[in-house]
Amino acid sequence: MQLIKDFSDIQKFVSFLGFDYQQRLLADINSLLVKYMAEQSKNNSPAPPQTTIQAPTQMPNYANSPPPAFTAPPPPPVFTGSPQSPQINKPSFPQMPLGGININRSTTSQGLANMLTPTKSNKKPQISFNEAISYIVPFLTEMGTDASKSQNLSMDLFRLFKQIDGVSSIKEIYLSEYQNIKLGVFLEKIQDNYKERNINLKKKAGLPQDFELQMKIGDVLIALGFINDADLQKALNAQKNPTTEQNTSNAPSWMNKSMLSGDSENKGPIRKKMLGDTIVELGIINKEQLNFCLSIQRLFKNIVESR
Repeated sequence: MQLIKDFSDIQKFVSFLGFDYQQRLLADINSLLVKYMAEQSKNNSPAPPQTTIQAPTQMPNYANSPPPAFTAPPPPPVFTGSPQSPQINKPSFPQMPLGGININRSTTSQGLANMLTPTKSNKKPQISFNEAISYIVPFLTEMGTDASKSQNLSMDLFRLFKQIDGVSSIKEIYLSEYQNIKLGVFLEKIQDNYKERNINLKKKAGLPQDFELQMKIGDVLIALGFINDADLQKALNAQKNPTTEQNTSNAPSWMNKSMLSGDSENKGPIRKKMLGDTIVELGIINKEQLNFCLSIQRLFKNIVESR
């Protein structure tokens, strides 16, 4: 082996070896190549393709021809670094809240119980007086129909009966033809003809099934145009702070008679003053106007609340 100095010497040496020795030499070379590739794979470099040298099946005869040139396999490529592994983009799924409720970590157990407990709203829709008259429809009776054909009918009633079609509400008729007068004056016409049985009243089909009617006398008086907001506030203040007079001649009508007598055994508590009486005592309206508003309040309330 000391005589081998370059590749040409190796070629000559191999050519003079016997067939068995050539097989052993090629096996050793293949073994060295496998070890070399294993060392390269440890450095995270792709291994070069395995090259296997096939031995000749029979011994060549080089007596009359020179041996073929021996070409050594090229060295494997040297890689610096390691190939980057492909990044896999994982699909991101939105985090769904439990039961449709966003729960914070700082939520207390009591707060969490309140969030998970379904709440039922028992609040009913409120209908005021102005809304109530939009659900009350006047219609002509047989007497009203006959009266509308009479030549002795006044122009005022003829105009009113013409607007009553059995479909339009009281509020719609008032806004279309009678805005130049107060609502109280118009409702007085309706009430008079209701008492004379010329017209009747019914509920409109669009009235909500479940509601809370708000028809306080103060709101009715304001809606009819008899008082304003300042008058109502003045009456409310006087109702909270009544001035009791012991003189029987100047005592108000709402005071209990037992308080006016000198008998201490029959004395009783003073009854709460009604708001309508307070407004009358303050001189804002008279007793007839109060009675008219109370009658309108009762009439419309009975119609709206009827089942």
